[in-house]
Amino acid sequence: MALATARSTAEPEPSTTTTTAPGPPDSTPEPLPESAATTTTAPPESGDGDVNADGFSSDPGLRASLAHLYRRAGFGATVGELDAAVSRGYSASVELLLTGSDPGGDTVAPLTLTQPPNALPAMNNEYNAITIWWLQRMIASTNPLREKLPWFWHGLLTSHVGDVGWPALMITQNQRFRTNGWGNVETLVRQLTTDAAMIQYLNLLYSHRSAPNENYARELCELFVLGRIDASGNQPYTEADVQAAARALTGWVPNSTNTGIVFNSGRWDPASKTFLGQTGAWGTDDIVRIVTHHPAAARWIPTKAWSFFAYPVTPADSVISDLAPGFAADLNITNLLRNIFNHPSFQSTAARTGRVRTPVEWVVQSMRTLGLTANDNTVNQLAVLQQVPFCPPNVAGWPNNNYWLSTASALDRVRIAQSLATAGNTAAVDNATPSARAAACAEMLGIEAWTPRTAAALNTVRNESKSVVALALVSPEYMVN
Repeated sequence: MALATARSTAEPEPSTTTTTAPGPPDSTPEPLPESAATTTTAPPESGDGDVNADGFSSDPGLRASLAHLYRRAGFGATVGELDAAVSRGYSASVELLLTGSDPGGDTVAPLTLTQPPNALPAMNNEYNAITIWWLQRMIASTNPLREKLPWFWHGLLTSHVGDVGWPALMITQNQRFRTNGWGNVETLVRQLTTDAAMIQYLNLLYSHRSAPNENYARELCELFVLGRIDASGNQPYTEADVQAAARALTGWVPNSTNTGIVFNSGRWDPASKTFLGQTGAWGTDDIVRIVTHHPAAARWIPTKAWSFFAYPVTPADSVISDLAPGFAADLNITNLLRNIFNHPSFQSTAARTGRVRTPVEWVVQSMRTLGLTANDNTVNQLAVLQQVPFCPPNVAGWPNNNYWLSTASALDRVRIAQSLATAGNTAAVDNATPSARAAACAEMLGIEAWTPRTAAALNTVRNESKSVVALALVSPEYMVN
């Protein structure tokens, strides 16, 4: 499939507003001190105080546990959503996230996009359209894991719209993540291996037995399924494995109308190959089966999932030793997520302070809270913050934590926070007395407690409620997801 290649032009700076707010209290989020005096009452962590049947603390500890769950399994919960979750309890809320539908996200109208092989419109505005569509789904979602999980897969099994060409192909891939990313990983990886966007992005299209392209085979092993280093500190695959996989994956070409992918056996290498210790006349299905059932995969995919939903770990971490056996047994992502969200370490201090919000997570949660939705300016803002959906920096996806912390990015966040606070619904803070606005803002944003440093900073702008909100949006407590 000969796809056009084009990248979006540089986006303009976001517009500023007249709302004033000082810079963030500290550009580097740090773990919240357990004993610090605060302006709001910090609930005990899970396991403290009275314990309910779910194994988590009763309210307010339960509320804090659920707020953390919804930050990681989604994009944060509104006050009303958190109230409903407390009524359900922790286990029931996990199950709802894992198995419930998403009527909110489904209210976002599907897109009408140019389909290959038709020529794309001049100055292709479909690039922005697909980004806005996905951001609107994230914001409108009433079951946010339905959008957070595709966001996880998009960062792991990556493709870039500029290299793929047609935004329509990126939406098809995105829908695969949304509908099939919950079940068996072997099935998902097999679908993605010959997905029209992926096959174009990693040059598997037209790969011939006389000249096999190794790009997809390498990333399948190194980034997607096995990882560079296993739990023993060794590389779980060799160059010979990459070469064997590349030979097995040959033969995929466009169909006669250039609108889809078909297998051409004349281009496929039918000879015997040894891949990850197994020998045979392997083809595409065999390579996916072998790689996804390899022992390293049983640790690498849980490692990526735990690092995304909880805090960064390596395949050698003890928490992965807890998760790997169950995942190896069924390769089921829903069951893996259930085990992650119910693992005792998921509610630890390390987990609650273990991730810096990425720009997409930060903007989406802020917009959800403030009653806003995405538009072209949102894409501009994310371009300034250097994280636009469908445009990962490379095949490894986006980095995390310290990557997002710099003086320049902090100043950009302040400007964008001012814009969001000015445009958004801040009535809960507006209607509070000045002395109570910090506490009202904490409740609105789902923050357990302010540190003394942040509380003091918020107090300096307490007479301007919009400034209180803007400053809170860039506080360490909010930036640490």
